[in-house]
Amino acid sequence: MRQNRIGLELPAAGRIVKDGSNITDFVKEHWKQEVEQILRIADDACENTFLFDLPWDMERTWEPVHFADGIDWEYLPGDDPEFTFQLNRHRFLICMGQAYAMTGDEKYTEHFMRLICDWLDKNPVNDHTRATTWRSIEAGIRGEYWLRAAAYFAQSERISEEFSARFRESLREHARFLEESRRGMQISSNWGVLENHGMYMIGAALGGEEGAHYCGLAMERLAEEARIQVLPDGMHWEQSSMYHNEVMHCFLEVLRTALEHGTETDPEIADAAERMALAALGQIKPNHHHPMSGDSDDTDQRDMLTSAAYLLMKCGRTKSASWIKYVGFPILDFESIWDFGMAGNEEYSRLKAKMPEKKDWYFEDTGTYCLRSGWDEKADYLRFKNGFLGNGHGHSDKLHFDWCVCGEDVLMDSGRYSYVFSRERRWF
Repeated sequence: MRQNRIGLELPAAGRIVKDGSNITDFVKEHWKQEVEQILRIADDACENTFLFDLPWDMERTWEPVHFADGIDWEYLPGDDPEFTFQLNRHRFLICMGQAYAMTGDEKYTEHFMRLICDWLDKNPVNDHTRATTWRSIEAGIRGEYWLRAAAYFAQSERISEEFSARFRESLREHARFLEESRRGMQISSNWGVLENHGMYMIGAALGGEEGAHYCGLAMERLAEEARIQVLPDGMHWEQSSMYHNEVMHCFLEVLRTALEHGTETDPEIADAAERMALAALGQIKPNHHHPMSGDSDDTDQRDMLTSAAYLLMKCGRTKSASWIKYVGFPILDFESIWDFGMAGNEEYSRLKAKMPEKKDWYFEDTGTYCLRSGWDEKADYLRFKNGFLGNGHGHSDKLHFDWCVCGEDVLMDSGRYSYVFSRERRWF
């Protein structure tokens, strides 16, 4: 399988090259705004400019930051370290890969290598960086983002042997770091899932006995975390819509990686992903966004649910997949078409979307009720919360309710505003 210049098991690499022009035509026709945003982020990154405004960026920003004299990977604007953490997740590398696939411009390859090497030069693992650029959660997320990005560049002749060897060795370092970073808190925290899904993806890419060790360990940890963190009603116990979706995304990435490599996963991973996707479906607002419960942003869920519908279909969970597709997109979204290809879109088109059998959902384990007049964009909607408070990502919001009339928000949760534990956060 390693017939690429990066020397890792990257099944998507060949498909991206084969399907690249067709996918490019597809996204330019159906996802024009996304194309423009991805190209802008990729071009900005080539110039050392960063603005985090993708829908699922956990720490969105509103003003671009430009590094004229080289990137300071520990840059801290104001008193909020979340910019530092977001910068070191490297989501922009995937945008650069997609820009390369759409344009064929090798500048993206050159800057992909430059940015990773610059980061490696400046960020050795030590006691200091463990709190800044090498937090374990960022290491896990980089495991996903680096590998998804690498699949786009793997066939480029500009990729040097020196870079490939250094890239592979850093992934090994990431895997060792994640193996050794286990603490009790991760078992019940989204951190554990975010870390271990990255370790699983690194293991799959490394292959052989070494990769099998990391995959097996990650799967064991993820199954335990799924049992503890995802309640029987499908809700994530931390009581934050955004982190519910982030944890679900990690489980879906494990399913996608296993599908690509033709390997089995622990059934508990698919079970958790299915329950979480159905819980997201049950809470979705008429405007397709999730409620801003706990530390959450105002985000359209349809891309996440489209990916869930496709992967659950591939796992044989057709009934749930059909319901979820009903509230997702009728075609693969921008990210999913790159992940699953044109053949995947054909498969998805054959999945029949079915209206969920119930409109009202009661989440017994978390004390949340969702009532709606229908599944259309003009529906009335009421969500009432009377459960436990979750943890640090949950808010003191017992007895809160979201209310939509004819599809329009009338009363809604305010979301997080800021992670900084300040007077303002406590007030909000």
